[in-house]
Amino acid sequence: MMIEYYKMGKIEEFVQILEASRTSASISYPDYERDQMRCIDSLAAYYVQCANKEKDKTAKKELFQKATHLYTAADKIIMYDQNHLLGRAYLCLLEGDKLEQADQQFNFVLNQSPNNIPSLLGKACIAFNKKDYRGALAFYKKALRTAPNCPAAVRLGIGHCFVRLNNPTKARLAFERALDLDPNCVGALVGLAVLDLNMKKPENIRKGVQKLSLAYKIDITNPMVLNHLANHFFFKQDYTKVEQLALHAFHNTENEAMRAESCYQVARAFHVQEDYSQVLCTSGRVVCSVARAFHVQEDYSQVPGGVWSCSAFQYYYQATQYASPNFVLPHYGLGQMYINRGDTENAAQCFEKVLKAQPGNYETMKILGSLYAASTSSSKRDLARQHLKKVTEHCPEDVEAWIELAQILEGSDQQAALAAYRTATNLMKTQINMDVPSEILNNISALHFRLGNLPECEKMLNEAVERCNAEMEQDPQYYGSISVTIKYNLGRLHETFCRFSDAERIYKEILNDYTSYVDCESL
Repeated sequence: MMIEYYKMGKIEEFVQILEASRTSASISYPDYERDQMRCIDSLAAYYVQCANKEKDKTAKKELFQKATHLYTAADKIIMYDQNHLLGRAYLCLLEGDKLEQADQQFNFVLNQSPNNIPSLLGKACIAFNKKDYRGALAFYKKALRTAPNCPAAVRLGIGHCFVRLNNPTKARLAFERALDLDPNCVGALVGLAVLDLNMKKPENIRKGVQKLSLAYKIDITNPMVLNHLANHFFFKQDYTKVEQLALHAFHNTENEAMRAESCYQVARAFHVQEDYSQVLCTSGRVVCSVARAFHVQEDYSQVPGGVWSCSAFQYYYQATQYASPNFVLPHYGLGQMYINRGDTENAAQCFEKVLKAQPGNYETMKILGSLYAASTSSSKRDLARQHLKKVTEHCPEDVEAWIELAQILEGSDQQAALAAYRTATNLMKTQINMDVPSEILNNISALHFRLGNLPECEKMLNEAVERCNAEMEQDPQYYGSISVTIKYNLGRLHETFCRFSDAERIYKEILNDYTSYVDCESL
Protein backbone atom coordinates (compact mmCIF):
# COMPACT_ATOMS: atom_id res chain seq x y z
CA MET A 1 0.00 0.00 0.00
CA MET A 2 2.73 2.47 0.98
CA ILE A 3 4.54 1.89 -2.33
CA GLU A 4 1.38 2.57 -4.30
CA TYR A 5 0.80 5.81 -2.39
CA TYR A 6 4.36 6.85 -3.20
CA LYS A 7 3.90 6.07 -6.89
CA MET A 8 0.69 8.09 -6.91
CA GLY A 9 2.50 11.07 -5.40
CA LYS A 10 0.53 10.89 -2.16
CA ILE A 11 3.59 11.51 -0.03
CA GLU A 12 1.77 12.57 3.14
CA GLU A 13 -0.19 9.30 3.24
CA PHE A 14 3.00 7.38 2.40
CA VAL A 15 4.79 8.87 5.43
CA GLN A 16 1.76 8.39 7.72
CA ILE A 17 1.54 4.68 6.91
CA LEU A 18 5.25 4.14 7.49
CA GLU A 19 5.19 6.06 10.78
CA ALA A 20 2.16 4.08 11.92
CA SER A 21 3.81 0.77 10.99
CA ARG A 22 6.53 1.40 13.57
CA THR A 23 4.08 1.36 16.50
CA SER A 24 0.69 0.07 15.36
CA ALA A 25 1.39 -2.73 12.88
CA SER A 26 0.80 -6.34 13.87
CA ILE A 27 3.94 -8.38 14.50
CA SER A 28 2.21 -11.65 15.32
CA TYR A 29 3.34 -13.56 12.24
CA PRO A 30 6.54 -15.35 11.23
CA ASP A 31 9.46 -13.34 9.83
CA TYR A 32 7.76 -10.03 10.67
CA GLU A 33 11.20 -8.50 11.31
CA ARG A 34 11.94 -8.19 7.58
CA ASP A 35 8.71 -6.28 6.95
CA GLN A 36 9.36 -4.10 9.97
CA MET A 37 12.87 -3.29 8.81
CA ARG A 38 11.68 -2.65 5.26
CA CYS A 39 9.23 -0.04 6.53
CA ILE A 40 11.87 1.67 8.67
CA ASP A 41 14.41 1.63 5.84
CA SER A 42 11.85 2.97 3.35
CA LEU A 43 11.03 5.91 5.61
CA ALA A 44 14.74 6.54 6.22
CA ALA A 45 15.44 6.45 2.47
CA TYR A 46 12.62 8.95 1.91
CA TYR A 47 14.18 11.35 4.43
CA VAL A 48 17.58 10.93 2.76
CA GLN A 49 15.97 11.76 -0.58
CA CYS A 50 14.35 14.87 0.92
CA ALA A 51 17.62 15.93 2.54
CA ASN A 52 19.43 15.61 -0.79
CA LYS A 53 16.94 18.00 -2.40
CA GLU A 54 16.75 20.40 0.55
CA LYS A 55 18.68 23.67 0.13
CA ASP A 56 18.41 25.00 3.67
CA LYS A 57 21.32 23.71 5.76
CA THR A 58 19.36 23.45 9.00
CA ALA A 59 16.45 21.58 7.40
CA LYS A 60 18.87 19.31 5.53
CA LYS A 61 20.68 18.45 8.76
CA GLU A 62 17.40 17.64 10.52
CA LEU A 63 16.33 15.30 7.71
CA PHE A 64 19.67 13.50 7.79
CA GLN A 65 19.34 13.13 11.56
CA LYS A 66 15.88 11.59 11.16
CA ALA A 67 17.24 9.13 8.60
CA THR A 68 20.22 8.27 10.83
CA HIS A 69 17.91 7.60 13.78
CA LEU A 70 15.78 5.26 11.66
CA TYR A 71 18.74 3.36 10.20
CA THR A 72 20.14 2.94 13.72
CA ALA A 73 16.81 1.47 14.81
CA ALA A 74 16.84 -0.89 11.81
CA ASP A 75 20.41 -1.98 12.70
CA LYS A 76 18.96 -3.66 15.79
CA ILE A 77 16.64 -5.78 13.66
CA ILE A 78 18.79 -7.20 10.83
CA MET A 79 22.08 -5.32 10.62
CA TYR A 80 23.59 -7.06 7.58
CA ASP A 81 20.64 -7.04 5.21
CA GLN A 82 21.91 -5.89 1.78
CA ASN A 83 19.22 -3.30 1.13
CA HIS A 84 19.63 -1.92 4.63
CA LEU A 85 23.39 -1.61 4.18
CA LEU A 86 22.91 0.09 0.82
CA GLY A 87 20.50 2.60 2.31
CA ARG A 88 22.89 3.43 5.13
CA ALA A 89 25.82 3.64 2.68
CA TYR A 90 23.98 6.19 0.54
CA LEU A 91 23.15 8.18 3.67
CA CYS A 92 26.87 8.36 4.48
CA LEU A 93 27.68 9.21 0.87
CA LEU A 94 25.21 12.07 0.64
CA GLU A 95 26.14 13.53 4.02
CA GLY A 96 29.48 14.25 2.36
CA ASP A 97 31.88 13.73 5.25
CA LYS A 98 31.50 9.96 5.69
CA LEU A 99 32.90 8.61 2.44
CA GLU A 100 35.02 5.97 4.18
CA GLN A 101 32.00 4.58 6.04
CA ALA A 102 30.02 4.49 2.81
CA ASP A 103 32.91 2.75 1.05
CA GLN A 104 33.13 0.06 3.72
CA GLN A 105 29.43 -0.74 3.43
CA PHE A 106 29.51 -0.84 -0.38
CA ASN A 107 32.50 -3.20 -0.13
CA PHE A 108 30.59 -5.45 2.28
CA VAL A 109 27.70 -5.73 -0.19
CA LEU A 110 30.03 -6.34 -3.16
CA ASN A 111 31.77 -9.13 -1.28
CA GLN A 112 28.39 -10.87 -1.11
CA SER A 113 27.14 -9.78 -4.55
CA PRO A 114 30.01 -8.71 -6.87
CA ASN A 115 27.61 -7.34 -9.51
CA ASN A 116 25.36 -5.34 -7.19
CA ILE A 117 24.52 -2.25 -9.28
CA PRO A 118 23.83 0.29 -6.47
CA SER A 119 27.13 -0.64 -4.81
CA LEU A 120 29.07 -0.33 -8.06
CA LEU A 121 27.56 3.11 -8.68
CA GLY A 122 28.25 4.15 -5.10
CA LYS A 123 31.89 3.06 -5.45
CA ALA A 124 32.11 4.99 -8.72
CA CYS A 125 30.85 8.13 -6.99
CA ILE A 126 33.36 7.76 -4.14
CA ALA A 127 36.25 7.18 -6.56
CA PHE A 128 35.24 10.27 -8.57
CA ASN A 129 35.14 12.41 -5.43
CA LYS A 130 38.62 11.16 -4.55
CA LYS A 131 39.80 12.21 -8.05
CA ASP A 132 40.39 8.57 -9.02
CA TYR A 133 38.71 9.03 -12.40
CA ARG A 134 40.02 5.81 -13.94
CA GLY A 135 38.74 3.86 -10.95
CA ALA A 136 35.36 5.58 -11.18
CA LEU A 137 35.17 4.81 -14.90
CA ALA A 138 35.91 1.13 -14.22
CA PHE A 139 33.02 0.89 -11.74
CA TYR A 140 30.63 2.66 -14.14
CA LYS A 141 31.64 0.32 -16.97
CA LYS A 142 31.14 -2.75 -14.81
CA ALA A 143 27.68 -1.52 -13.83
CA LEU A 144 26.86 -0.95 -17.51
CA ARG A 145 28.09 -4.41 -18.52
CA THR A 146 26.02 -5.95 -15.73
CA ALA A 147 22.89 -4.00 -16.63
CA PRO A 148 23.05 -2.58 -20.20
CA ASN A 149 19.70 -0.84 -19.66
CA CYS A 150 21.05 1.35 -16.86
CA PRO A 151 19.45 4.82 -16.64
CA ALA A 152 20.95 7.89 -18.30
CA ALA A 153 22.71 8.92 -15.08
CA VAL A 154 25.25 6.10 -15.55
CA ARG A 155 26.20 7.37 -19.01
CA LEU A 156 26.38 10.86 -17.55
CA GLY A 157 28.87 9.66 -14.93
CA ILE A 158 30.94 7.98 -17.63
CA GLY A 159 30.96 11.24 -19.60
CA HIS A 160 32.26 13.19 -16.61
CA CYS A 161 35.03 10.62 -16.09
CA PHE A 162 36.13 10.99 -19.72
CA VAL A 163 36.12 14.79 -19.36
CA ARG A 164 38.43 14.52 -16.34
CA LEU A 165 40.63 12.07 -18.24
CA ASN A 166 40.94 14.61 -21.07
CA ASN A 167 39.09 12.50 -23.61
CA PRO A 168 36.44 14.88 -24.99
CA THR A 169 35.53 12.60 -27.92
CA LYS A 170 34.39 9.73 -25.69
CA ALA A 171 32.87 12.19 -23.23
CA ARG A 172 30.70 13.60 -26.02
CA LEU A 173 29.56 10.10 -27.01
CA ALA A 174 28.61 9.33 -23.41
CA PHE A 175 26.67 12.59 -22.98
CA GLU A 176 24.87 12.07 -26.31
CA ARG A 177 23.88 8.53 -25.28
CA ALA A 178 22.57 9.88 -21.97
CA LEU A 179 20.41 12.34 -23.91
CA ASP A 180 19.14 9.53 -26.13
CA LEU A 181 18.00 7.69 -23.01
CA ASP A 182 16.62 10.81 -21.32
CA PRO A 183 16.01 13.92 -23.48
CA ASN A 184 15.57 15.95 -20.28
CA CYS A 185 18.96 15.00 -18.81
CA VAL A 186 20.20 18.45 -17.79
CA GLY A 187 23.66 17.18 -16.83
CA ALA A 188 24.21 15.75 -20.30
CA LEU A 189 23.08 18.98 -21.96
CA VAL A 190 25.48 20.98 -19.80
CA GLY A 191 28.30 18.54 -20.51
CA LEU A 192 27.78 18.83 -24.26
CA ALA A 193 27.43 22.61 -23.99
CA VAL A 194 30.76 22.91 -22.18
CA LEU A 195 32.47 20.71 -24.78
CA ASP A 196 31.04 22.95 -27.52
CA LEU A 197 32.05 26.18 -25.76
CA ASN A 198 35.58 24.90 -25.15
CA MET A 199 36.11 24.58 -28.91
CA LYS A 200 35.98 28.42 -29.04
CA LYS A 201 34.61 28.58 -32.57
CA PRO A 202 31.59 30.81 -33.30
CA GLU A 203 29.41 27.95 -34.55
CA ASN A 204 30.29 25.72 -31.58
CA ILE A 205 29.71 28.56 -29.14
CA ARG A 206 26.27 29.13 -30.66
CA LYS A 207 25.44 25.42 -30.28
CA GLY A 208 26.72 25.41 -26.71
CA VAL A 209 24.56 28.36 -25.72
CA GLN A 210 21.53 26.71 -27.36
CA LYS A 211 22.08 23.61 -25.23
CA LEU A 212 22.39 25.71 -22.08
CA SER A 213 19.17 27.52 -22.99
CA LEU A 214 17.39 24.19 -23.44
CA ALA A 215 18.73 22.98 -20.09
CA TYR A 216 17.45 26.19 -18.50
CA LYS A 217 13.96 25.58 -19.92
CA ILE A 218 13.99 22.08 -18.43
CA ASP A 219 15.17 23.21 -14.98
CA ILE A 220 15.30 26.94 -14.25
CA THR A 221 16.75 26.31 -10.77
CA ASN A 222 19.72 24.16 -11.75
CA PRO A 223 22.78 26.00 -10.34
CA MET A 224 25.18 24.43 -12.83
CA VAL A 225 23.12 25.73 -15.75
CA LEU A 226 22.68 29.14 -14.15
CA ASN A 227 26.42 29.56 -13.53
CA HIS A 228 27.32 28.59 -17.09
CA LEU A 229 24.75 31.02 -18.47
CA ALA A 230 26.11 33.74 -16.18
CA ASN A 231 29.57 33.07 -17.59
CA HIS A 232 28.20 33.35 -21.14
CA PHE A 233 26.46 36.66 -20.46
CA PHE A 234 29.64 38.03 -18.85
CA PHE A 235 31.39 37.76 -22.20
CA LYS A 236 28.30 39.25 -23.87
CA GLN A 237 28.78 42.19 -21.45
CA ASP A 238 25.23 41.84 -20.14
CA TYR A 239 26.23 42.27 -16.50
CA THR A 240 22.69 42.60 -15.16
CA LYS A 241 21.90 39.08 -16.36
CA VAL A 242 25.20 37.83 -14.95
CA GLU A 243 24.22 39.09 -11.51
CA GLN A 244 20.67 37.73 -11.71
CA LEU A 245 21.67 34.27 -12.93
CA ALA A 246 24.62 33.85 -10.57
CA LEU A 247 22.67 34.94 -7.50
CA HIS A 248 19.83 32.63 -8.51
CA ALA A 249 22.38 29.81 -8.71
CA PHE A 250 23.81 30.74 -5.30
CA HIS A 251 20.41 30.56 -3.63
CA ASN A 252 19.57 27.23 -5.26
CA THR A 253 22.50 25.19 -4.00
CA GLU A 254 24.36 24.29 -0.83
CA ASN A 255 27.30 22.94 -2.84
CA GLU A 256 30.28 25.09 -1.88
CA ALA A 257 32.10 24.72 -5.21
CA MET A 258 29.03 25.98 -7.07
CA ARG A 259 28.51 28.79 -4.59
CA ALA A 260 32.13 29.83 -5.08
CA GLU A 261 31.55 29.98 -8.85
CA SER A 262 28.35 32.02 -8.35
CA CYS A 263 30.07 34.55 -6.09
CA TYR A 264 32.97 34.83 -8.51
CA GLN A 265 30.63 35.56 -11.44
CA VAL A 266 28.88 38.33 -9.48
CA ALA A 267 32.20 39.75 -8.27
CA ARG A 268 33.79 40.03 -11.67
CA ALA A 269 30.61 41.54 -13.14
CA PHE A 270 30.83 44.30 -10.50
CA HIS A 271 34.59 44.54 -11.00
CA VAL A 272 34.52 45.08 -14.74
CA GLN A 273 31.87 47.78 -14.52
CA GLU A 274 34.29 50.11 -12.79
CA ASP A 275 37.34 49.20 -14.91
CA TYR A 276 40.08 48.29 -12.45
CA SER A 277 42.58 47.69 -15.25
CA GLN A 278 45.22 49.74 -13.51
CA VAL A 279 45.48 47.29 -10.60
CA LEU A 280 47.33 44.92 -12.90
CA CYS A 281 50.22 47.36 -13.27
CA THR A 282 50.38 49.12 -9.92
CA SER A 283 54.12 48.80 -9.49
CA GLY A 284 55.67 52.13 -8.59
CA ARG A 285 55.74 55.58 -10.07
CA VAL A 286 57.79 54.66 -13.14
CA VAL A 287 55.49 51.85 -14.24
CA CYS A 288 52.51 54.12 -13.61
CA SER A 289 54.01 56.50 -16.13
CA VAL A 290 54.11 53.68 -18.65
CA ALA A 291 50.46 52.99 -17.86
CA ARG A 292 49.73 56.65 -18.43
CA ALA A 293 51.39 56.40 -21.84
CA PHE A 294 49.13 53.46 -22.67
CA HIS A 295 46.08 55.49 -21.54
CA VAL A 296 44.95 52.85 -19.03
CA GLN A 297 45.16 54.85 -15.83
CA GLU A 298 41.89 56.33 -14.60
CA ASP A 299 41.06 58.93 -11.95
CA TYR A 300 38.73 57.39 -9.34
CA SER A 301 38.93 60.28 -6.90
CA GLN A 302 35.41 61.37 -7.86
CA VAL A 303 33.74 57.98 -7.37
CA PRO A 304 31.28 58.43 -4.47
CA GLY A 305 31.95 55.70 -1.95
CA GLY A 306 33.11 53.10 -4.45
CA VAL A 307 29.77 51.27 -4.60
CA TRP A 308 30.87 48.82 -7.28
CA SER A 309 34.26 48.14 -5.73
CA CYS A 310 32.66 47.38 -2.38
CA SER A 311 30.36 44.84 -4.03
CA ALA A 312 33.19 43.27 -6.03
CA PHE A 313 35.32 42.99 -2.89
CA GLN A 314 32.46 41.44 -0.93
CA TYR A 315 31.71 38.75 -3.51
CA TYR A 316 35.36 37.96 -4.28
CA TYR A 317 35.93 37.49 -0.56
CA GLN A 318 32.85 35.28 -0.22
CA ALA A 319 33.97 33.21 -3.20
CA THR A 320 37.34 32.55 -1.55
CA GLN A 321 35.54 31.21 1.52
CA TYR A 322 33.65 28.63 -0.56
CA ALA A 323 36.33 27.86 -3.16
CA SER A 324 38.37 24.68 -3.32
CA PRO A 325 42.19 25.11 -3.24
CA ASN A 326 42.38 24.71 -7.02
CA PHE A 327 39.80 27.39 -7.83
CA VAL A 328 42.10 30.40 -7.58
CA LEU A 329 40.32 32.99 -9.73
CA PRO A 330 38.51 34.50 -6.71
CA HIS A 331 41.87 34.91 -4.94
CA TYR A 332 43.22 36.67 -8.03
CA GLY A 333 40.26 39.06 -8.09
CA LEU A 334 40.43 39.66 -4.35
CA GLY A 335 44.13 40.40 -4.66
CA GLN A 336 43.32 43.06 -7.25
CA MET A 337 40.79 44.59 -4.86
CA TYR A 338 43.37 44.72 -2.06
CA ILE A 339 45.87 46.42 -4.39
CA ASN A 340 43.23 49.00 -5.26
CA ARG A 341 42.76 49.63 -1.53
CA GLY A 342 46.51 49.94 -0.98
CA ASP A 343 46.61 46.81 1.21
CA THR A 344 49.67 45.19 -0.32
CA GLU A 345 50.15 42.64 2.48
CA ASN A 346 46.75 41.01 2.01
CA ALA A 347 47.10 41.35 -1.76
CA ALA A 348 50.37 39.41 -1.65
CA GLN A 349 48.74 36.65 0.40
CA CYS A 350 46.03 36.27 -2.25
CA PHE A 351 48.50 36.06 -5.12
CA GLU A 352 50.70 33.64 -3.16
CA LYS A 353 47.72 31.26 -3.06
CA VAL A 354 47.31 31.61 -6.81
CA LEU A 355 50.99 30.91 -7.44
CA LYS A 356 50.94 27.89 -5.11
CA ALA A 357 48.14 26.34 -7.17
CA GLN A 358 49.62 27.47 -10.51
CA PRO A 359 53.42 27.70 -10.11
CA GLY A 360 53.93 28.62 -13.77
CA ASN A 361 51.54 31.57 -13.83
CA TYR A 362 53.79 34.41 -14.98
CA GLU A 363 51.18 37.14 -14.63
CA THR A 364 50.90 36.26 -10.94
CA MET A 365 54.70 36.19 -10.62
CA LYS A 366 54.80 39.65 -12.15
CA ILE A 367 52.28 41.05 -9.68
CA LEU A 368 54.00 39.40 -6.71
CA GLY A 369 57.32 40.72 -7.97
CA SER A 370 55.85 44.21 -8.01
CA LEU A 371 54.40 43.85 -4.51
CA TYR A 372 57.55 42.35 -3.02
CA ALA A 373 59.72 44.99 -4.69
CA ALA A 374 58.07 47.64 -2.51
CA SER A 375 58.70 45.63 0.67
CA THR A 376 61.28 46.61 3.29
CA SER A 377 62.08 42.93 3.83
CA SER A 378 65.27 41.83 2.08
CA SER A 379 63.91 38.28 1.69
CA LYS A 380 60.78 39.60 -0.03
CA ARG A 381 62.90 41.78 -2.32
CA ASP A 382 64.99 38.72 -3.20
CA LEU A 383 61.77 36.90 -4.07
CA ALA A 384 60.73 39.87 -6.20
CA ARG A 385 64.00 39.67 -8.11
CA GLN A 386 63.56 35.91 -8.67
CA HIS A 387 59.97 36.28 -9.87
CA LEU A 388 60.73 39.16 -12.21
CA LYS A 389 63.72 37.38 -13.74
CA LYS A 390 61.48 34.40 -14.52
CA VAL A 391 58.88 36.71 -16.06
CA THR A 392 61.42 38.44 -18.31
CA GLU A 393 62.86 35.07 -19.36
CA HIS A 394 59.41 33.72 -20.22
CA CYS A 395 57.99 36.98 -21.63
CA PRO A 396 61.01 38.90 -22.99
CA GLU A 397 58.74 41.54 -24.57
CA ASP A 398 57.05 42.53 -21.29
CA VAL A 399 58.16 46.16 -20.85
CA GLU A 400 56.68 46.55 -17.38
CA ALA A 401 58.49 43.46 -16.08
CA TRP A 402 61.82 44.78 -17.37
CA ILE A 403 61.22 48.13 -15.67
CA GLU A 404 60.26 46.41 -12.40
CA LEU A 405 63.37 44.25 -12.58
CA ALA A 406 65.56 47.26 -13.32
CA GLN A 407 64.15 49.15 -10.34
CA ILE A 408 64.79 46.35 -7.88
CA LEU A 409 68.31 45.76 -9.23
CA GLU A 410 69.28 49.43 -8.79
CA GLY A 411 70.36 48.89 -5.19
CA SER A 412 72.37 45.70 -5.70
CA ASP A 413 73.60 45.42 -9.29
CA GLN A 414 73.78 48.70 -11.22
CA GLN A 415 75.11 47.09 -14.41
CA ALA A 416 72.27 44.57 -14.48
CA ALA A 417 69.76 47.34 -13.73
CA LEU A 418 71.15 49.39 -16.60
CA ALA A 419 70.89 46.40 -18.94
CA ALA A 420 67.26 45.85 -17.89
CA TYR A 421 66.42 49.51 -18.49
CA ARG A 422 68.16 49.31 -21.87
CA THR A 423 65.99 46.34 -22.87
CA ALA A 424 62.84 48.14 -21.70
CA THR A 425 63.63 51.33 -23.63
CA ASN A 426 64.47 49.37 -26.79
CA LEU A 427 61.12 47.58 -26.55
CA MET A 428 59.30 50.89 -26.09
CA LYS A 429 60.89 52.31 -29.23
CA THR A 430 60.73 49.24 -31.49
CA GLN A 431 57.76 47.17 -30.32
CA ILE A 432 55.39 49.72 -28.80
CA ASN A 433 56.42 52.83 -30.76
CA MET A 434 56.29 55.12 -27.73
CA ASP A 435 58.62 57.73 -26.25
CA VAL A 436 60.63 56.72 -23.21
CA PRO A 437 59.07 58.40 -20.13
CA SER A 438 61.14 61.06 -18.41
CA GLU A 439 61.18 59.12 -15.12
CA ILE A 440 62.94 56.19 -16.77
CA LEU A 441 65.47 58.46 -18.49
CA ASN A 442 66.18 60.06 -15.11
CA ASN A 443 66.68 56.65 -13.47
CA ILE A 444 69.05 55.57 -16.24
CA SER A 445 71.05 58.79 -15.84
CA ALA A 446 71.32 58.15 -12.07
CA LEU A 447 72.75 54.69 -12.73
CA HIS A 448 75.31 56.11 -15.16
CA PHE A 449 76.26 58.70 -12.52
CA ARG A 450 76.84 56.00 -9.89
CA LEU A 451 78.89 53.96 -12.37
CA GLY A 452 81.02 56.97 -13.30
CA ASN A 453 79.68 57.22 -16.87
CA LEU A 454 79.29 60.99 -16.62
CA PRO A 455 78.97 61.89 -20.35
CA GLU A 456 76.23 59.26 -20.76
CA CYS A 457 74.61 60.52 -17.58
CA GLU A 458 74.48 64.07 -18.99
CA LYS A 459 73.05 62.83 -22.27
CA MET A 460 70.23 60.97 -20.45
CA LEU A 461 69.45 63.95 -18.22
CA ASN A 462 69.14 66.29 -21.20
CA GLU A 463 66.78 63.80 -22.87
CA ALA A 464 64.80 63.57 -19.62
CA VAL A 465 64.41 67.37 -19.50
CA GLU A 466 63.14 67.46 -23.10
CA ARG A 467 60.76 64.57 -22.50
CA CYS A 468 59.43 66.06 -19.27
CA ASN A 469 58.75 69.41 -20.95
CA ALA A 470 56.87 67.60 -23.73
CA GLU A 471 54.76 65.67 -21.19
CA MET A 472 54.07 68.65 -18.91
CA GLU A 473 50.69 69.51 -20.46
CA GLN A 474 49.30 66.06 -19.64
CA ASP A 475 49.65 66.56 -15.87
CA PRO A 476 51.43 69.79 -14.83
CA GLN A 477 51.50 68.93 -11.12
CA TYR A 478 52.94 65.44 -11.59
CA TYR A 479 55.47 66.34 -14.26
CA GLY A 480 56.36 69.52 -12.40
CA SER A 481 57.61 67.43 -9.48
CA ILE A 482 59.49 65.12 -11.89
CA SER A 483 61.06 68.17 -13.53
CA VAL A 484 62.42 69.38 -10.18
CA THR A 485 64.11 66.03 -9.54
CA ILE A 486 65.68 65.99 -13.01
CA LYS A 487 66.92 69.59 -12.67
CA TYR A 488 68.40 68.87 -9.26
CA ASN A 489 70.27 65.85 -10.66
CA LEU A 490 71.50 68.01 -13.53
CA GLY A 491 72.77 70.56 -11.01
CA ARG A 492 74.70 67.87 -9.16
CA LEU A 493 76.24 66.72 -12.44
CA HIS A 494 77.37 70.29 -13.19
CA GLU A 495 79.02 70.37 -9.77
CA THR A 496 80.86 67.13 -10.55
CA PHE A 497 82.14 68.71 -13.77
CA CYS A 498 83.10 71.83 -11.74
CA ARG A 499 80.55 73.93 -13.65
CA PHE A 500 79.59 75.75 -10.48
CA SER A 501 77.88 78.70 -12.15
CA ASP A 502 75.59 76.34 -14.13
CA ALA A 503 74.83 74.38 -10.98
CA GLU A 504 74.06 77.58 -9.03
CA ARG A 505 71.73 78.81 -11.79
CA ILE A 506 69.74 75.55 -11.73
CA TYR A 507 69.50 75.48 -7.92
CA LYS A 508 68.23 79.07 -7.89
CA GLU A 509 65.61 78.20 -10.51
CA ILE A 510 64.41 75.36 -8.31
CA LEU A 511 64.32 77.53 -5.17
CA ASN A 512 62.46 80.24 -7.03
CA ASP A 513 59.62 77.79 -7.73
CA TYR A 514 60.01 75.55 -4.67
CA THR A 515 61.28 77.61 -1.73
CA SER A 516 61.23 74.62 0.63
CA TYR A 517 63.53 72.43 -1.47
CA VAL A 518 66.11 72.01 1.31
CA ASP A 519 68.69 70.11 -0.75
CA CYS A 520 69.21 73.21 -2.88
CA GLU A 521 69.36 75.51 0.16
CA SER A 522 72.21 73.55 1.70
CA LEU A 523 74.45 73.86 -1.35
